[in-house]
Amino acid sequence: PSALLAEECDLRVEIGGHVPYVEPGEYFGFAAEAINECDVALDFDLATMEISGPADYASDLYRGAPITVMPYSSIGKPVSLFVPYGTPSGTYTVAVNLYRGDLLLDSDSLWVDCGTER
Repeated sequence: PSALLAEECDLRVEIGGHVPYVEPGEYFGFAAEAINECDVALDFDLATMEISGPADYASDLYRGAPITVMPYSSIGKPVSLFVPYGTPSGTYTVAVNLYRGDLLLDSDSLWVDCGTER
């Protein structure tokens, strides 16, 4: 079936607009965007965030009824996270994953240093 072809057009995710350094006790923010560069409307029903580094964290950014992204358009949202006091210093990878059912559509990641020398 054509749905299994890797080159088929589908949604992609982009994250960015962040600062490269954060201290425990501060907020860390970035923008997450689902982008449709295809000729047809496409949807997703799950967006997850996974943080890995000296301490790991995972959360759903969205889980629910399918959200439709019209052709050649995008939808996005700002994400803001409080970095708890006591968070271990080091470099963290923040990944956002976009799903339709069990199918991973796309993933994007960024890096941020926490509590290390600027």
